[in-house]
Amino acid sequence: MLPTEQAAAAEAALPAGATGDSKGHSISQLWLRVLGAALGRVVVILAVTMMAWASAPIVLGWQPTTVMSGSMEPTIAVGDVVVSRPMGAENFTTGRVVLVEDPDHAGRLRLHRIAAVNPDGSLVLRGDANAANDSSSVEPAAVRGVGYLRIPAVGLPIVWLGNGQWLLVLGGAGLLGGALALTRLDRHYAKPRRAEAPHSGDRNGTRPGGRRRASWKLRLVPVRRASCTVLFLAAAAGLAGVTVMTAPLAHAAFSGSSPNHESTLSSRAYFSCSAAALASSPSLFYDFNDAPKPATAVTDSSGSGNAGTFRMTASLSTSIPCSGDAGSSADLAGLRYIATTTSSSGPTVFSYEMWFKTSSILGGKLAGFQDSKNNALGTNDRNLYMRGDGKLVFGVAPGGTMQTIVSPAAYNDGAWHHTAVTLSSAGMKLYVDGVQVASSASVTAARSGYTGYWRFGDGDLTGWPGAALSAFNGQVDNIAVYDTASLTQAQILAHFQAAAP
Repeated sequence: MLPTEQAAAAEAALPAGATGDSKGHSISQLWLRVLGAALGRVVVILAVTMMAWASAPIVLGWQPTTVMSGSMEPTIAVGDVVVSRPMGAENFTTGRVVLVEDPDHAGRLRLHRIAAVNPDGSLVLRGDANAANDSSSVEPAAVRGVGYLRIPAVGLPIVWLGNGQWLLVLGGAGLLGGALALTRLDRHYAKPRRAEAPHSGDRNGTRPGGRRRASWKLRLVPVRRASCTVLFLAAAAGLAGVTVMTAPLAHAAFSGSSPNHESTLSSRAYFSCSAAALASSPSLFYDFNDAPKPATAVTDSSGSGNAGTFRMTASLSTSIPCSGDAGSSADLAGLRYIATTTSSSGPTVFSYEMWFKTSSILGGKLAGFQDSKNNALGTNDRNLYMRGDGKLVFGVAPGGTMQTIVSPAAYNDGAWHHTAVTLSSAGMKLYVDGVQVASSASVTAARSGYTGYWRFGDGDLTGWPGAALSAFNGQVDNIAVYDTASLTQAQILAHFQAAAP
């Protein structure tokens, strides 16, 4: 019975002119008791449901873990319960979150993201909130599972107990106990029950013609089912709570479990790179899915009308980084590059991203903003280029002074990689494969005072530190520019994860 129906039944059961029930409760008090009971049930059912989500996957062989520290905050808070799924070593790829045996503290677990995979197969981990990679690498045999499901805040009582925060423990227990008590406030009010009543003026209760008249009479009766429901909810909460209480503890946090929704069995928000980029409203997006072969023009799939042109006819490749996308990637070997067809003012706050693949040892320019779409030399800024050693460099030149940040690792390994750069009041940042690899909070502006064209695959790099050749010899795909916004770390991670099969 709905709370409003219960209150109406209780009110209708009162004799005409009555202002309360036999226990002295007024009509307004009856309403408060019914609504209070409904609120209590909502709280208890919510608690039971969340704890069930945390404990039910155990039957599948998955492992729930209570997060004890904030090394990946603010994306995930301390006290979340993370469920990890056992998977083979072939799934231990950059960007995934894994639960491992802590290499620095025997008997403890660690939940961090894979920042890199060493040539010997060992994993380099890093917390999203940490400025550097973990000091110790992890062998694949030490991986307990890949993070797959996150249930927020369910493990907070465990954290409070571990930290000796007894007032919070008592407060949480009191809240749940109070909710259970509230569920019993309306236990005396039941549905209306049909009863036979004698017809007025006829003590036998029959109408003229011999038919008995039926009437509805509302009665206040004890409701045993309410008590049983409360006992069941309490038992379920206790069972799920014991499961969560006995789950292992991890001294890290999980941030890549469910961008679709906080409690869904999914590890990514998007299932194609095109969908991921378009969801963030780019001002330019080149996916090369409808370009002719050989390619001369590039369609802007963002709908903003910023079409591009291949400088020198380019070939397209069927090798693509994103399994959820159809189409091709652009092969920029042999001095080929792409430039926007129309000029624009250089954005002050911006991001851009792309996928690239190369094995070149000569480096080259991946992207930049230059005052000419044809000339080899010219005013340029907002550059992303690869050095001869394979490391990426992001640079801007506010006031003509070059400022750069460099990735610690090389990426000319012949594999597809995702890269993104951002510039805003928070500084300049460089990301590779969903992870921030370099930043400078002191650089918040780019070169201004000129209009230009976005160029991808070539452009002037005169004077830029470590620059070798200007032409990039490799493949690119899913190029997106956001000229009014700085992508967040969560967005960049989701865009990278969209490539997974």
